[in-house]
Amino acid sequence: MTTEHSRAPQVSMEGVTRRFGTNLANDNIDLTLIPASIHALVGENGAGKSTLMRILYGLLRCDDGRTLIDGRPVAISSPAQALERGIGMIHQHFMLVPTMTVLENVVLGAPGMRGLRRLPREQLARDLKGLFQSYGFDLDPKARVDSLGVGGRQRVEIARMLYRGVRLLICDEPTAVLAPPEVASLFGILRRFREEGRTIVFITHKLPEVLEIADRVTVLRRGRVVGEAEGQEINRDRLVRWIMGDQCSDGIAAGPREGEAGGELAVPRGAREARSREVAGEASDDMMGLETRDLGLLGPGDRPLLQDVSLSVGASEILGVAGVAGNGQRELAEVVSGLRRFSQGRLRVGRVWFEALERVAPERRPALIPEDRSSEGLIGTFRLWENLLMGRTGEVAFARPYWYAHQSARAWAMPILRRFRIDPADPEAPADALSGGNQQKVLCAREMSRGRSVLVACQPTRGIDLVSTAFLHQMLREFRERGGSVLLFSADLDEILALSDRVAVIYRGRLGEMVPRAELDLASVGRAMVGVAE
Repeated sequence: MTTEHSRAPQVSMEGVTRRFGTNLANDNIDLTLIPASIHALVGENGAGKSTLMRILYGLLRCDDGRTLIDGRPVAISSPAQALERGIGMIHQHFMLVPTMTVLENVVLGAPGMRGLRRLPREQLARDLKGLFQSYGFDLDPKARVDSLGVGGRQRVEIARMLYRGVRLLICDEPTAVLAPPEVASLFGILRRFREEGRTIVFITHKLPEVLEIADRVTVLRRGRVVGEAEGQEINRDRLVRWIMGDQCSDGIAAGPREGEAGGELAVPRGAREARSREVAGEASDDMMGLETRDLGLLGPGDRPLLQDVSLSVGASEILGVAGVAGNGQRELAEVVSGLRRFSQGRLRVGRVWFEALERVAPERRPALIPEDRSSEGLIGTFRLWENLLMGRTGEVAFARPYWYAHQSARAWAMPILRRFRIDPADPEAPADALSGGNQQKVLCAREMSRGRSVLVACQPTRGIDLVSTAFLHQMLREFRERGGSVLLFSADLDEILALSDRVAVIYRGRLGEMVPRAELDLASVGRAMVGVAE
């Protein structure tokens, strides 16, 4: 285990170019990383940030250009070679083995720990405890990773890099699933790394974080460097102009343009009058929103996953559920969307009540935006029109039991793609050819145009850029204003506070009080998310 903090290398990437088919992901990029600094790398989805860093880490090879370390050209063709040179990377989706212990994950793949030899566990545990204590990591080397919260798992990732002696650390969207206290803790760790002489590359979409922690910033747009700044030159307006380019004139949060193809969002008929009809007691079945009473869910070994959850979402309302990942958000979303049967309590969708263990018929289920677009939302090799049709084959006239009228399907999909500003708006394009932001818009387009009055939205803007985030926020607001009910799950407190009419915090399977947005502040919600009551 490396214990000395030697100086981080100065890294220069010169003329780096990378193509994926006809797509030019990196176009002649020059980037210099200065030792003992925090360098933010920002830009829209598809701008080329992660591609550039994957080249530096050896996950990808460039088509042209070169990398220099301390002035000497090097060829890094694998993560193992990158680690040998002191370069490590923490990915947005943790690269841990959940069923293994903290110790096993930290030393996995390290030199001297490979093969079938027996691990010197006691010595390793002592070494790791010393490492953890020196950085204030509250980690037990013998604990299984799947017993840790998100913040704990991220510390295990960081500990892996420290154990391997990393001096240049690439962090890809490291705050995407963290509560504010955990973000503050992470920033403290990164600042200490800088003081020790390490270099940090900080990939993010969150401009307030850039302004808080970055010493230098590089902005990419469409695969090119469009701006660089350091120190006092870093300011929000300049970053927004660089990130958005000509889009600045349209306004960040611009929604669908007047007369844009695709018509209105497909919320139920009569949605504009929903609220007044509900007040008068005359609301139709599909405009009564969503409600749970004393909902409970048991997991393996009768372990409680949800306990006594009671909530209600009315027409023209967004209820935000805040919480650190792993506290029951996924389970609650699956239950209220009808994907999972609950163990106790009651669930109401519209006017229809469902009892414990009762199946919710597909036609009664709310629309659902799942939290992971790759594994749960879209099929990457399917064409866009096929992804838009998933789960909707009984709703369109051109679908038959064993075939589709392909030309009709493409014509049906086109206005939806245009309305949600999906680029490219090509029904025949495979989903995995799109950037993350455009994939997320395809997923939201499918669910928000289903004609359901209730929408369960799980992390709807996780890992996407400023422009796409603002656009989807506007679409969620429009869905609400047309009479829809939205149950919003998000680890991003800024998103919760920006969109929600009321907010509740979920912690260890229990849902707190639903409080009007005007009565909340970021600090109080953040404390509740990590179980610190006032």
